[in-house]
Amino acid sequence: MNRYLRLIRELGKMSLMNSLEYRTDLAVVGIFKLLESATSFIILIFIFNQVKQIADWDRTEVLLVNLTFIISTSITSLFLMPGLKQFARELNDGVIDKYLVQPINLQFFASLAKWDCTHIFRLVGAGVAVVYLILTQLDGITLMAILEYNLMIFLSAIFFYSFVFILICSVFFLNRLYNIDYLAAILWDPGKWPTSIFRGMWGIVFMTIVPVGFAATVPVGVLTGRHGGIFVVAGVLLAGVFLIISNKVLAAGIRRYAGAGG
Repeated sequence: MNRYLRLIRELGKMSLMNSLEYRTDLAVVGIFKLLESATSFIILIFIFNQVKQIADWDRTEVLLVNLTFIISTSITSLFLMPGLKQFARELNDGVIDKYLVQPINLQFFASLAKWDCTHIFRLVGAGVAVVYLILTQLDGITLMAILEYNLMIFLSAIFFYSFVFILICSVFFLNRLYNIDYLAAILWDPGKWPTSIFRGMWGIVFMTIVPVGFAATVPVGVLTGRHGGIFVVAGVLLAGVFLIISNKVLAAGIRRYAGAGG
């Protein structure tokens, strides 16, 4: 365990040092990403100048859903997506042997090998906005609700990460597939809206098969009291299932890769 913690620290230090070598680019790209996220937030404010609710969610709740989605995706984009993109490219080129010879867990190393520090701007900006809304727009929020909200954000990042990783590992079985991370982002994008706007079969799909409901709707629901503790339990269990599935798919893919190489 200590070895993995030290590795995370070293990977983070190395990524930060690489980013600071080009600190102007880091600042410019980071600010542009912050502005990109702020644009969708501002559009929502204009929408609520015309309507009072979206589905049965009021202005503050929908803004929190949007901000929570930004926080969750910023976490994965900062710590996990750069490494996964690199792994996907090398998997398409059939050159992943360097991962196989590492004396640590392959999935761990492939996921955290590279960080993108430009997403810190989005993460901090959205976090500050969430704190502001909680302090000024919500009453009676308990410490337990805040802790559960933060736990659900962490689980949301696990959901998205596992979903992307499973799609990337499909390359083991379907030969060359490019830009899978973009496909995953498109499929995950509905998570920026309350899932109650999706009716019938789509509502089931977006809560189970592609569980975008856990991206932001459930965390905000837990924070505001819309959703009870059963959703926290379900989130923990379902996130565990997705992690296990991603690991099993990787193991099956490695066996296929090794068999083809042998």
